[in-house]
Amino acid sequence: MKKLILALTLSFITLSTLIHAEEFQTLDYNLTTSENISLYAKLTNKGWSFETINNKAVFIVIFGHQCPPCLAEMPSFIEAVKVHGDKLSIVAIEAQGLTSAELQDFKLNHGINYTLLSRNNKENGYFFSDIASKLNWKGQLPFLVAIDKYGEVKESQLGMVSHSKIESLIDGLNQ
Repeated sequence: MKKLILALTLSFITLSTLIHAEEFQTLDYNLTTSENISLYAKLTNKGWSFETINNKAVFIVIFGHQCPPCLAEMPSFIEAVKVHGDKLSIVAIEAQGLTSAELQDFKLNHGINYTLLSRNNKENGYFFSDIASKLNWKGQLPFLVAIDKYGEVKESQLGMVSHSKIESLIDGLNQ
């Protein structure tokens, strides 16, 4: 009987350790931008960090090239990067199926000054799926994930983000 209890206890401890380890597992992504530049991202237990983006707030934006609210909020993002580029980086993922080449044309045609990713790229697709899974995103556009300068997700928002909301997020995420 003692051996059975000992075996069950050890099994429980082992299982608990494995589950706990999975909760804090990090995932690395080698993303490719619309400009064919590598962007390294890491999923941690608090959020996402980007190798080349240090000590800045990050907005991850999921948008569609045919989504009217997405198109309407782009000028505010462009302005935010112009004014606050030292405190903010934006990584936007196009969710409606543009290839990287089409997305680069879209970027040039709309004067976008932030990073764009096509979800059609395999690794970008994994990153996109993990964001959707971790934040329980159901596919509505646009979708914003606000990450502080330490890499911790502080807020997510479904729907168009106002210019004033963008400004207040930038200030809060850089404290």
